[in-house]
Amino acid sequence: MKGKSRVGLLFIFVIFIMILAACNSKSGDTFGSVNKIGNTNGNINNGGFVAQQGDWIYFSNDGDGYKLYKIKTDGTGKTKINDDVTFVINVVEDWAYYCNGDDENKIYKIKTDGTGRTKLSEDPGVFLVASEWVYYINNYDRKIYKVKTDGTGETEIVADYAFNLNLSGDWIYYINSSDYKMYKVKIDGTGRTKISDDETGGFAISDDWIYYNSWSDGAKLYKIRTDGSAKTEISSDNFDRVNVAGEWIVYSNYGDSNKLYKIKNDGTGRVKLSDDTAYLIGASGDWIYYVNVSDNYFIYKMKTDGTSRTINSERTSEEKKEGNTDSTFPLTIEGNTTGNISNTGRVAMSGDWIYYKSDDYILYKIKNDDTEKTGLSDKFYAQYINVVGDWIYFFNGGDVGVYKMKTDGTEKTKVNSDFANSVSVAGNWIYYVNMSDEQKIYKIKTDGTERTKLNDDASQFINIVNGWIYYQNQSDGFNLFKIKTDGTERTRLGSDITNSVNVEGDWIYYLSGMDGQKIYKIKTDGTETTKLGDEICGCLNVYLDWIYYQNNSDGGRLYKMKTDGTEKIKLNDDASELLNTAGDWIYYKNNSDGGKLYKIKTDGMGRTAVD
Repeated sequence: MKGKSRVGLLFIFVIFIMILAACNSKSGDTFGSVNKIGNTNGNINNGGFVAQQGDWIYFSNDGDGYKLYKIKTDGTGKTKINDDVTFVINVVEDWAYYCNGDDENKIYKIKTDGTGRTKLSEDPGVFLVASEWVYYINNYDRKIYKVKTDGTGETEIVADYAFNLNLSGDWIYYINSSDYKMYKVKIDGTGRTKISDDETGGFAISDDWIYYNSWSDGAKLYKIRTDGSAKTEISSDNFDRVNVAGEWIVYSNYGDSNKLYKIKNDGTGRVKLSDDTAYLIGASGDWIYYVNVSDNYFIYKMKTDGTSRTINSERTSEEKKEGNTDSTFPLTIEGNTTGNISNTGRVAMSGDWIYYKSDDYILYKIKNDDTEKTGLSDKFYAQYINVVGDWIYFFNGGDVGVYKMKTDGTEKTKVNSDFANSVSVAGNWIYYVNMSDEQKIYKIKTDGTERTKLNDDASQFINIVNGWIYYQNQSDGFNLFKIKTDGTERTRLGSDITNSVNVEGDWIYYLSGMDGQKIYKIKTDGTETTKLGDEICGCLNVYLDWIYYQNNSDGGRLYKMKTDGTEKIKLNDDASELLNTAGDWIYYKNNSDGGKLYKIKTDGMGRTAVD
């Protein structure tokens, strides 16, 4: 396919829904002759790449650039419906509704025979269709809205900063990012109610039960009635993605490298279904569909009893190009800190200047004393900002590619057209995870020459320190690996599911998926694994002698502690994420105030919104 790779396209949508968790609708709403609701909640919050109506299955075909197809449940009648990158599929009567990945995930509809393609809204958002209404979370402001299926009557339902959209009867269920607790509201906007005081990162609804991971109890699997009563522990497993298929709860088990499991909704019959590392779990009839991280993110399917495992579509054959190697140098990231890059690199500091992307998508610089604020660009989506000498390097999510421009805002230049993650400048090289090539690590000279592939692992959270690249290897159960900056000496470090990886000095700091996202550290040679705290965390940033972290055991509030685990201090009362440090400031996304950019001093003083 042209322009973007299969995995690159999947990653774009994963970023779009990365804070969503899975859920399921009441039985009988879908899969009859005509759907009352366009899909199950569980499928929608797992990417919505499969939906069923009657004896037709509608799916996003990863063998043809995620275009929308339909096929009979008996395997006959396979038909292409559109030419758009398609996710969040809803089907009601003669219409299929979807997010169009070729148009910033905005909401479209098309007849099930492929005619009548129409854009419904300029807002991107995860949504569910019921009767004449589309209910959605607006990806711009995270509020919940509804709009009629003809595109009229757009109405705000609730102003909470929401994720994990569910629809059941006359109620919408969601997680409120201000406190990470479950809420519900009537579809007319009345009756807003908190369901439980447990904090959670995701839940699934089936009939009158909510199944969720309780961050308040080590991310264990619980259930609770939709009225907030009868809270019950089901399993000590903690999970990432979950869906409900009949009497079974299907989930990726964090404690077993995100392998696919099922358990009955009464807590009995726990069974491992597959040794694949699974992500984005869909269900249709007696089939389970999932993104198989263990096989380059192809979509697989299997029966709910674990049999008939097969890839869902034909593979595309692509010529694999081998990268060149050269002699290694003891390079360390110099364009930003490893902690900031692990938190999307929204802020960087060079000398007395702080560079940052504002809420209105303009790149600014400002003196550390808050003087001489200067706009450097028109609106564009800059991430992974690096500043070296007179140059700023960054990933531009608008016109996809790695860019550079002078620190005065002039000479903006496209370095390449790769969809890049974790961009890090060290020496005269730019290192990055190439989402356009299945998350492999690449490097390219700062002048745009000598583009080189360094590994074949699906990688994330790269850190460039002393001639080594440290990274999370998603091709090997999200374990920690390192390779030399020339691509040699690939080495596994430890046996843990890692997240939010930061390297500082001789230590690697990370969140442990094997222990409910708690903070650990390990030596860069793979020895001396050490637990630093019992708090469940969302992200961390290590800077000098301190670890700054999002404490999900306390509503996502910002905390700090020493790198030896002592002197834990709460810094604010905001639900804080994407932490970036700059001098004596911490910049963060404030989910208690609509996701706006805030900053606060490292001693907890001077909290203020950033204009």
